[in-house]
Parts: sequence; C-alpha cells; structure tokens
Amino acid sequence: MIPGIVVSILLAGLLPAGVSGAADLRWLQHAVIFGVFLLQGLSLDLKQLESWREHARLVLLVLAGNFILLPAIGFGLHLWMPGPPPLLLGLFFLSVLPTTITSAVAIATDNGGDRLMALFGTALSNLASVFVTPAMVSLLLSGGEHNGGGDLWSLIQKLFLLLALPLLLGASWRRLPRFAATAPRWASYFNLCAILYLLFVAMARSVRQDVWAHLGGKEWVVAGGGALLLFGSGQIGLTLLAALTRLDERQRVSLIITGGQKSLATGIPIATLIFTHSQWADQLGLIVLPLLIYHPLQLLANSQWPRLRQGDPA
Repeated sequence: MIPGIVVSILLAGLLPAGVSGAADLRWLQHAVIFGVFLLQGLSLDLKQLESWREHARLVLLVLAGNFILLPAIGFGLHLWMPGPPPLLLGLFFLSVLPTTITSAVAIATDNGGDRLMALFGTALSNLASVFVTPAMVSLLLSGGEHNGGGDLWSLIQKLFLLLALPLLLGASWRRLPRFAATAPRWASYFNLCAILYLLFVAMARSVRQDVWAHLGGKEWVVAGGGALLLFGSGQIGLTLLAALTRLDERQRVSLIITGGQKSLATGIPIATLIFTHSQWADQLGLIVLPLLIYHPLQLLANSQWPRLRQGDPA
C-alpha cells in the first residue's frame, strides 16, 4: 500500500490535468467507493456477528476508543496546534474515522488478542462511522456547508447508500460459497487500486489549485507531529481504559489495537464524499495528509507487538 501511495502522489504532481473534468467522473468515484465497501463486506461473517451481544461490553469499549477517546484528542489538537485550517481539519477528521476491518482483526489475533472482540468491534465501528463521522465533522464545521441538519441528513443518506449498504450486501453474499471462495483472490487488488485512484484524484485537484506550493516545513511538522501525538496519546488512553475496566490480557490487546487503528481504506472514500462537494474540495489533499502519515505509523507500531509481548524493549 505505501509504495502505491507514493506513486499516486507523484502521478498527481506530474499529471494534475488528468482530473480536470472530475465533475464528469463523479459517477466513477461513487462506483469505485461502492465496490470497495462491497468487497470489504465479504470479510465479515454474519453468522459470527449474530452473537455480538454476548460481547457487548467489550465492543462498546472499542467504539468508545474510536469515537470518544481519539476524537477528544483530535479536537484538542485541532484547538491547540498552530497550522493551516485544512491540516487541522484533517487531524480531527482522522480522529473520527473507524478502525480497519481485516488488518485489525488479523493483527489482534496474531498477537494473542480476543478475535471475536476485534471482529465485532471493527465491523460495528465501520457501520457506525456512516453516521458518527459526518455528524462529528459537521459539528466542528460550524457555519460550514454541511452544518445544517438538512445537509447532514442528505450526506448521511449518501454515505449509507455508498458505504453501509454495500458493506451489508457483501457480508450477505459471503454466504454464497462459490463467490466467497473466489472473491478474495482479486478483491484485495481491486481495493488497493480503488483507494489509490481516489487518492490520485484528491491530490491532483489540490495540485491544480497550487495548494502544495504553499506547504512548507512547518505544515509538515503539524501533519506529522499531529498524527504522532494522536496515535501516542490514543495508545496511552486505551491502555488506561483497559486497566480501569479490568480487561484480561487477550481483551486488552484487542482493545488497544482495534481502538487505536484508523482505516485508510474507509477514510479516503468518506473524505471524498464529505469534502468533494464542499468549500474544502480543493483542500482535500491536505485534509487526508495526516491520515496518510498515520497509516504507516500504525503499521510500524503494530509490528512491534510481538517484541512487547515477549518483554523485549529493543
């Protein structure tokens, strides 16, 4: 994913005119987003999700990490950190995104975490994000285009049709053995190409508006430092939350991993739908920059879990 991100950004800088008719390609963006979440739904097992009530307390802790703890930190960074408004908005947007689905469950399971807790938490986090993420962004943007209740409801309807509906359809189609067995072979490639395409469109539009020409060292420090502070503070907060709620070791691992991860695969499509038709459209590249930094940061941190579990500080 990371090499693809770099290539997409470079291509956007070299070929920004390639999306000059972006309005005419709106249908393609929507189709791509629908396809991404349709295939993500194939990773959800509805039979396992039916028993989520037995783990309701643990799932609520994951949701609290995703949509209360990290947004509170993100809001503090938005108020406290100096920097251009699009980057500060991007930090808050990053904080209200859901966790990853497949990777969070895999990482938690590989490191001795509670698999069902991670599975239920990630699935419900992504479904909740259809309503929670645009609502929180709209609350922050007082006086913005999506601040009114009507605009917010219209946006939520669009997110439901393009995100939640295909996610549920994909989970339902998983019950078709033949399709479910063959889809994973090409689903990951489609998702990767789709996310990189949406990223290319966002970055190219910002290049055409000379947004990046005004980005200096201070702005990079804000984006990188903000992402680092959000991740580090979130990990500390989740660790304290696990201790206060007296989770066992398996549950603690799942909470810290799933509660602190933010999904690039979900974030780019949601950002496209929320900001493309707003006053922030030309700044979309800057808005998603903190997310692009956060993604490899969480991958690097998660790679250290085996050492931490073995008590090796090196």
